[in-house]
Amino acid sequence: MIVELHAKSDVGRVRRGNEDNFLLLDLSSSRTWTGSDGPESPADMSAVDMGTNGLVLVVSDGMGGALAGDVASRMAVDSVRETLLGKDHNDDIIAG
Repeated sequence: MIVELHAKSDVGRVRRGNEDNFLLLDLSSSRTWTGSDGPESPADMSAVDMGTNGLVLVVSDGMGGALAGDVASRMAVDSVRETLLGKDHNDDIIAG
């Protein structure tokens, strides 16, 4: 089954910056696209063959107005991706 993927988030009427994030993760190929990667989906992620392992779609609300909501939503998306792909996210914390 081929799945067409589209994602978009909007800052809304009140906030200056968008604090939301999302993750599209193809578990068969480990390809990913997050809101942090930019508004346009990579060409190889616009239509994905479902594959045997499936897809993971995540939306993380940045809690507009909360301190560092954009950081929290990015960390949530990154944590899901790293956990499902088997990457030890503690390496990033130590190195970063």
